[in-house]
Amino acid sequence: MKMVMVFLLALFSLAPLEATRRWSLKFNYEKPEYIRVQDSTGELLTYWYMVYSLTNPTERDLHISVELKVVTDDDHVYYNSLYPGVEKLIEAQKNQKFFNVLEMKGDDLSGTIAAGETKLGIALFGRVDGEMDIMNVHVTGLVDVVSHEGTTVYKEVKVFILTYERKGDEFNRHLDLLHYVRQDWLVTKREEIRKDEKKSE
Repeated sequence: MKMVMVFLLALFSLAPLEATRRWSLKFNYEKPEYIRVQDSTGELLTYWYMVYSLTNPTERDLHISVELKVVTDDDHVYYNSLYPGVEKLIEAQKNQKFFNVLEMKGDDLSGTIAAGETKLGIALFGRVDGEMDIMNVHVTGLVDVVSHEGTTVYKEVKVFILTYERKGDEFNRHLDLLHYVRQDWLVTKREEIRKDEKKSE
């Protein structure tokens, strides 16, 4: 099972000292896939999902606040949700147990990932529009929201975006494979929190 590693510790906008103060997680992922499930009426339904892992490379436990969602080219949004029956089928196919969105965060949203720990997760996006041509996977929570630049402290939300394209005609769209296009970082929020009197050592 080939995994693509994205190492997030190299934040080029930060000086070496600041980079060590801002934690980030390693995010490994596989290309989104689909599974077809027969409902009680015999209809075949297509569900999309992504297998991924989180690794904490720091020396302290971190709170898990990672969110995944799919945004298609028609601006429909599909959040990582619970589909227990679909999840069990995927786990049986891959002979692997995954943390779903609830298990990853914990029932009371107090989930943590220990220093050096890796957690294997599954994001279930449900019945994504069968006519979509572009699938963008948005991942937030991989990088600490607190950013230091000199003596200024910012709150900055960074989103990691994976873009895939599906080529083919209008027939049997569910059979058309996704092709990787690019990956990007997008800062969706940035505001100054405070200024320190001197640069922290």
